[in-house]
Amino acid sequence: MKRQDYHHNKAQEQDNIPQRPFRRLSGCSNGLRSSCTLFSVKEDDCCNYNTNKKCLKDAPPKKPCSASTIMDDTSTVPTYLDDNESMFSEGGGSVKFPTPSQKAHYEQVKAREAPNAKASTVPIDATTDNIILQQRKRMVEGYWETLRQRDLDQWRNLVTDDYQMVCVGSRGKVTRVLTHKEILPAARAVFDALPDFKFMYRDIQEHKELPGCLVLKELVASGTHTGAPFALGPLPPIPATGKFIVLDECENHFHFDPHTNKIRKMEEIAMGEITGIPGVYALLSRP
Repeated sequence: MKRQDYHHNKAQEQDNIPQRPFRRLSGCSNGLRSSCTLFSVKEDDCCNYNTNKKCLKDAPPKKPCSASTIMDDTSTVPTYLDDNESMFSEGGGSVKFPTPSQKAHYEQVKAREAPNAKASTVPIDATTDNIILQQRKRMVEGYWETLRQRDLDQWRNLVTDDYQMVCVGSRGKVTRVLTHKEILPAARAVFDALPDFKFMYRDIQEHKELPGCLVLKELVASGTHTGAPFALGPLPPIPATGKFIVLDECENHFHFDPHTNKIRKMEEIAMGEITGIPGVYALLSRP
């Protein structure tokens, strides 16, 4: 067979291969399937191809893919708000839907979370640009950002009137339950005593077994006692000594009001022995 005929026949074979349907994968803004599987090209070039396998490099540049990272046993929430912020109203108000399918998905999740919901329980697909999860992720980010800024009035606006902070020890036992009225003075005492008190965490993810619940992973807090004496309840105040403390790691589970998306409960799951506000007092009281 001549070389020319061989290549002609191979080209015909390629044209006869049925095209596989494309589906949206997490991170690809064009809604295309990963090009690494179909075209053997680099991940960064996946937005340069369309369903007809035609190169679009001459077309106007589009935003490259940024795949979500899946960590541990939970699903990462994609950063949808960053690229579509104009679709959402501030303050948990009405939501604008660019497509009917997104509106249907939103209503489906709302129906699932409503009391005595009749709709079947449908797990949230972490690769879907889910409006409710993004609103809730913003609430969790604001929860810690307002504390970092010492803006406790704004922090109060992010939680419900019946908000509870449930402290769970490293052995799985509930050790304390605080309301927002109890948390605010305790937080002020910490900030007054440790002016540089700060929080660091790794990621915010959706809970694997509780759809709609968000998990803040690997939270660690630290600070230096250079301010006011620190007192906790009836315990004697501890004068400032310039001592630097680091609390043990913990994990926060955030539960939300289904109507307002405000935070109604936060479970602080201890990964070590000394965490939370009582842990601050315990470390400062050590010689």
